[in-house]
Parts: sequence; C-alpha cells; structure tokens
Amino acid sequence: MKGDIARGVVTCLIGVALILGRELFDAPWVVGVAFLLLGTVFLVRGARWRTRSPDDGLIDQAFALSASDSVASEQILGKVFAARAESDRQELARLEHEARGSPIAARELRRRLQETLRQRADATRHFKLHMANDSRLPSVLRNIDEANVQTSRLLAEVETRLKELQP
Repeated sequence: MKGDIARGVVTCLIGVALILGRELFDAPWVVGVAFLLLGTVFLVRGARWRTRSPDDGLIDQAFALSASDSVASEQILGKVFAARAESDRQELARLEHEARGSPIAARELRRRLQETLRQRADATRHFKLHMANDSRLPSVLRNIDEANVQTSRLLAEVETRLKELQP
C-alpha cells in the first residue's frame, strides 16, 4: 500500500523509542521489539508495492479475465508485451549508441544480448516440447532464428568494439 512505508518508518521509530526509553515510557522492551517487527512488516509491504511495474496490474487483470473472456485477455497481454518489447528495443538502442565510446555500456550491452540469446534458446526448447503438434511451430522457430542471427551479429560487433575500447 502507498502509506506502508511511512507507517513502517513511524512504527520503527516508536519501537526504537520504546526500547531506548524503557524507564521513560514505563514499557517492557518486548513492546519496543514488537513495534520494530511490525514496522519492518510495513516497510517490506511498502517496498514490494513500489517495485511492481505499472503493467503488473494489467497482467493480473488479463489472467483474471482469461477464464471468462480469453480474447480480451489475449488483447491485454498483447498490448502489455508489445509495450515492454518496445521499451527493451529503445533501451538496447540507447546502450548500442553509448557503447560506441563507453566500455561500461558495451559490457552491459554484451550482457543483455547474451541474456537475450539464452532466453530465446530456452523459449525454443519450450516451444519444441509443448508445441510439437502445432502448425505455427515452424514459423515461430523461423522468427526466433532470424532474431538470433541479428542479435549474434550485433553481439559480434560489440565484442569487436570492446576490444578496441580496452587500453
């Protein structure tokens, strides 16, 4: 929840005050520890709420709709994943531009491209296992292979750039 971080900070501060000022507040130290634990729970809840992507709510909604309206669910998921793919493309383009002069950006780009190739290899294995009888499988595998060729080409360029940028 939104207020959980503030609630957690205040509760933790009360707990510390109760522990440090036992005589002043006439409270056993256990009460202070209880406030600290409760404050920690609020902080964790608040941190988890903040780390959720705005798309996570749409994904939750799509999964809730999947049983009753699979078409709407697929449309929502398609929009979310298309937006994420575009965001990833923009991030990779930014990294590629920065990698021309920065070894740090080049190493990050190399790591991201290697991770992309690993994810596609996992997806290929998954599709072959679970879509063996699906008529769309050859097309899916062909698209993955074409994307892998482009990614591998870019990875080779990044490796060359990294060698040039190394002192």
